[in-house]
Amino acid sequence: MDTFLGLDFGGTKLLIGEVDEKGTVLNCKRYRTGADNQKNAVEIIFTSLADYMQSFGFQGNLRAAGLGIVGTVNNREGKWIAMGQEVNVASVPLAQMLQRQLQVPCAVDNDVKAATTAELLLGQGRFSKNFIYLNVGTGLAAGIVSEGHIVRGANNNAGEIGHMVTDFGDQRRCMCGRLGCAENSVSGAGFTRRIKEYRRED
Repeated sequence: MDTFLGLDFGGTKLLIGEVDEKGTVLNCKRYRTGADNQKNAVEIIFTSLADYMQSFGFQGNLRAAGLGIVGTVNNREGKWIAMGQEVNVASVPLAQMLQRQLQVPCAVDNDVKAATTAELLLGQGRFSKNFIYLNVGTGLAAGIVSEGHIVRGANNNAGEIGHMVTDFGDQRRCMCGRLGCAENSVSGAGFTRRIKEYRRED
């Protein structure tokens, strides 16, 4: 049985799972992340991957692996450019590093675009060539599919709807540096912030 390994690295958790060709999950394990820089994130990824391999091994003949990760990614070169919008460190060749660890072809993409790819191959994409995948997680973003292709835009920034300014009266600064971004309110971090504000008002 041919299988594939998926890694989903988000703002609060890392999920690692093995699936078959139909997308059936054979094994899966969740790890906490909370990394505040790329170096720590890479350490968490590979420490967790080693633990997963020791805990489960692989149920089938592993053919390939893919990593979806927060931030800016050059998916063609398999490089992780930055955790957020600002590029202030050298890019990380994550696909190459994973391939060295797993000895199978590996790919890296932005986490929301990776989830959109899964939806395209195994979900809504089986019924429609045009759809939007909306991801409300630690942040807010969307994957846009047009005629069966993921719209990436300039610098892979298409779908970064969380950083659209929607509240011109909002004086809270977003992680991208601007004021009034949608992500300030509509996201896991935004919901948490709002709850704390409402509690103070009571």
